[in-house]
Amino acid sequence: MAALDPIRRNSGRIFPWNGAMLSLQRWRRRIAAKAGIPVDDRFGFHCLRRTSLSAIAMINPLVARMVAGHAIHDVLAEHYISDDVIRATLEQLPQPW
Repeated sequence: MAALDPIRRNSGRIFPWNGAMLSLQRWRRRIAAKAGIPVDDRFGFHCLRRTSLSAIAMINPLVARMVAGHAIHDVLAEHYISDDVIRATLEQLPQPW
């Protein structure tokens, strides 16, 4: 958190993103470096996505497919699964705090 405070104070955002993926990746690397995370222990956004989708799939594979939002559409997933099912699945995920 100490590494994020100076960034927040300067711009009001954690990632002062200009819309370019390279810019976002640079800020992520800067924050990880300031946080003291060794290069070999760092991970990117794709790893975060894969990890979270894996955790969701362990609870409910159908919800994981919906959350992933891939181009292959599933009529059942899109139109017949209740928002309550999705909400209950996401509430079962372990939280970092």
